[in-house]
This record gives sequence, structure tokens and C-alpha cells, in this order.
Amino acid sequence: TIKVITNAITPDGKALVKTQTLELMQKAYALQIPVSTVKAVVQVVDGFGNVRNDWPVVVENVATGMGQITTELVEGERYVARATGLGFTNTTTFTAKGPQMVVRVKIPTGKLVAQVVDGFGNVRSDWTVNVVGVTTGQGTVGPVEVLAGQYTVKTSVFNKEFTQTVNVGVGQTATATIQVPTAKLSITAVDDDKKPIDNYVTYVGLTGPLTLEFTSPPKSVEVLAGSYQVKVSALGKDATAQVTLNAGDVKNIQVVVPGTAGLDFLGTRIPLPTLVLYALLLLVVIVILAILIIEYNNWRRRRLMQILAPPK
Repeated sequence: TIKVITNAITPDGKALVKTQTLELMQKAYALQIPVSTVKAVVQVVDGFGNVRNDWPVVVENVATGMGQITTELVEGERYVARATGLGFTNTTTFTAKGPQMVVRVKIPTGKLVAQVVDGFGNVRSDWTVNVVGVTTGQGTVGPVEVLAGQYTVKTSVFNKEFTQTVNVGVGQTATATIQVPTAKLSITAVDDDKKPIDNYVTYVGLTGPLTLEFTSPPKSVEVLAGSYQVKVSALGKDATAQVTLNAGDVKNIQVVVPGTAGLDFLGTRIPLPTLVLYALLLLVVIVILAILIIEYNNWRRRRLMQILAPPK
């Protein structure tokens, strides 16, 4: 009985052993024992078909390796290959067929790019973007490798959360863009004559999708799109106005503050009613002075006549 131990491995992890019994009838004898084996290459690949040398691959009870393994199997036998990547394990059952074969165990991956933009389409590196359960970055993240499936991307701006879902297919690169609907607003305070009085403003309030307060009229302030009520206080007077902003709008709104028309003098605004009062007072003073001058002239004339008159 002749026993041959081969390099081929059976599914239970043992070397294939072939035996044959023969009767020797001569001094020299040539014997051939046929062994049917398959040289197999087992690889772990990502969703794009790339062999991943950073991921483990196993042929159960036979061999293990990183990326790919080459082993000799018994033809016709069924084997189990297993690979793991990104926390996901995939298993493939195959039958060894030769003389050579390649078995690919695919991990269903894709790539995801996530970004957050403002109402003008600008990527905002000052805003955080978060692929839930995957990664977080500023403005843009990725392309990051993920398992195929649905993901949620979110950002928080102006204390408000914006989200978007995206589906990533096997071997595909998906892009998720969150647009925060912003606009820019400038406010100018004017008096009854439409003359700017920004220097005299003490309070500006915005009420709408955002609630904001300023001590002077804001210029090109970024806000969320929507309708706002604007309140302005200047020179002890209040005024309100309405403005509606769409995403990407750039607007300047003039708020007329009634009762603030007047004259600027040495950095101080003199209101129109006060100017009228001052004018009336000045007119009264002028009239009084005119009367006094006339009376004085009359008195002098009479006095002079008395002096020049002949004695009685």
C-alpha cells in the first residue's frame, strides 16, 4: 500500500491523502497516482473592485491572510471564504474547479462626500458638517469610504439643525450637499427727509427666523431667509418695518424714523420742532429788540428837543 500526502487542503483543514495498493510482480515499477487539485487565489475586494490589502480574508480551515491568499484546494470540494472590512463580514461558498480559479469576496462599499453651503452656494468651512455615525468635518468631508446604504448628513447653524439623507450605492461616489438658506441684510435709518441718521441709532432689533439685536444699524449681516420685522430706535423715537428675504438675497432696507428730521450741529441732531421753537424765540427776541431800539430812539429825540428848546 502506497500513501501520498499532498499539498492540497480539504474543507476540514486536512491535507489530502491518496493511497493505492499494488502487487509488485517485477523489480522496477513506475506508479502514477492522479491527484485533482485546484490552485485558488481568494481575494477581498471593495465595492470598486480593488483588492484591499488592509482587510483580512479567510478560507475556513485552510488559510488566512490580508488582501488575498493563494492556496491549493481539492477539486470538486466546497469551501467557505470569509472577509471583513469596515466592520462588515461577507461570506462566500464556492466549489473548487481547476486547474486555477480566483474567488473574490466583495465588501459592498461606496464613497460619500458631504458638504454644507450657504444661500449663495459657498462652501462654509466655518460650519460643521456631520455624517452621522461616520465622521465630522468643517465645510466638506470626504470622499470617505462607507458601506453601501443610507446615511444622514446634518449641520447646525444659527442654533438650528439642517439634515439631509443620501443613498450610497456599491461602487458609487455619492455627494450630499446641505444648503442653509441664508441672505444678507443691511439696515439704514433715515429721518422724515430720508437723510441718514445711523449715528443716532441706539437699538436695532430683528424678529423672524432669527432674533437678533444690535446697538447700531447692521451692514451685510448674514441671516436665515424668511420674513423679518425690523425695529429701530433713534433720538428717542421708534419705527418698524417689514422685509422678506429669499436664499441668496442681498438687501438694504431703509427705516424711516418719524419725528427725527432736524439739523446736525456739532455732532448733535436738533429736531425740527426744536428748530421751529428756537426760530420763534429768536423772532420774539428780534421784535423785542426792535421795539426797544425804536423806543430808545424816540426817547433820545424827545430828550434832544427838550435840551434845544429855548427857555420859557
